[in-house]
Amino acid sequence: MPLIIASSVECTVKYSAGAYQTNTVRSQRASCSHAEDEAVRHLGVKLFGEQLDHVERIDLKPGDQPGMSRWRIVGREAR
Repeated sequence: MPLIIASSVECTVKYSAGAYQTNTVRSQRASCSHAEDEAVRHLGVKLFGEQLDHVERIDLKPGDQPGMSRWRIVGREAR
């Protein structure tokens, strides 16, 4: 039976030009016109496919821009 390991990446989201847009992570980015968590979920699917576990909003870091949100995308990887 394979060992399931959680893997995570962080991203940021900013509202611009009528859509919530993520930054680029592993050469991928995503957007959504109605919800920032959906933009993050779309990015998670691009990065992890069916292995996407969940997304969660996390605290901003010093220096983050006003209006920005920060997210963690968690996927499962079989080893």
